[in-house]
Amino acid sequence: ASGPRGGRFRPAGALPRHRPRSLPTMGALLDTLLGSDPVMNVTVPFDGEAAGEQTGPVAEALAYLETQGRPALEAIKSYGNGGQEYIRHALSNQKDEQAQLTAFDAISPNIKTIQSFHTAAEELARRIMALLPRLNAVAQFQQDPNAARALGELLLFMYEFDGCKMQTPDLQNDFSFYRRVLSKASQHRTPPVTEAEANVVSMFIAQAVPLTASVATVMVNENADPTPVAKLANLCCGMVQRSATSGEGERLKVLTVMVACIVLYDRVNRAGAFNPSASPVKMRRCAAILGRIEGADRDLLRNSIKYSTVHYSDPTTPDGVRSLLGD
Repeated sequence: ASGPRGGRFRPAGALPRHRPRSLPTMGALLDTLLGSDPVMNVTVPFDGEAAGEQTGPVAEALAYLETQGRPALEAIKSYGNGGQEYIRHALSNQKDEQAQLTAFDAISPNIKTIQSFHTAAEELARRIMALLPRLNAVAQFQQDPNAARALGELLLFMYEFDGCKMQTPDLQNDFSFYRRVLSKASQHRTPPVTEAEANVVSMFIAQAVPLTASVATVMVNENADPTPVAKLANLCCGMVQRSATSGEGERLKVLTVMVACIVLYDRVNRAGAFNPSASPVKMRRCAAILGRIEGADRDLLRNSIKYSTVHYSDPTTPDGVRSLLGD
């Protein structure tokens, strides 16, 4: 039957018929609840051979890792107890000049190694600064995945080195003793590191995360835009969320790069990484995605975010983020 104006007749009291709406996908729900970033749909292969010829800042970054980065990482991993026994004996016999000189001689090679860590940190900052302008937009991450990968590898080295430094207290003990006896020892020995150099290196290794702190300082001093670092964190988060990694090993690597990005960005951006109204880092997503791994790896990455950043304790950090990080 037809109603007025030729329309379909509807009995009194009957409800109008509506076309069924499609339900939002889980991804769409996450986008609404946790926020999204187009770069989260980009995939960068962090494992395997890089595609194409590596040139410019990318080639320089890879050369740095080969000649300075990996040797520095191996050196700090194998640092051991340093000159602990010699230093203990010297401190117990402070009036014995020979004991002081013996300890000085024993730790001198270590002092040169520690100075090389500072040199590696300075060069790391230069290599990162050279890559940042190539990753200012989402399209650049898509068109230049090798630059994104190189930046990720540099930040991975930075994170791993700083983690080893935290577990190597004798590194700082050696350097403290060296500075203590440098003036007197210089009367009998040629010091491997001058007093002026030692003052600079001492401030460097006093940092809990010395490489991260050094890179952050350079970026702040040179007014570098840290947005590419935030974008890389989001990209890594998106890769794991979409299961776009090749396996467990690459997934953990990508999550580690994500955390390294968060820590660095938080130290460079005045408002930090956690304030949702001031940071492009999708912190809720990043914190939630760490739940994809279990055990010591998850705890280590969560603790890096909580204790290696400077703004985590700010009142602007959402309670939801704290909860996702285990607080």
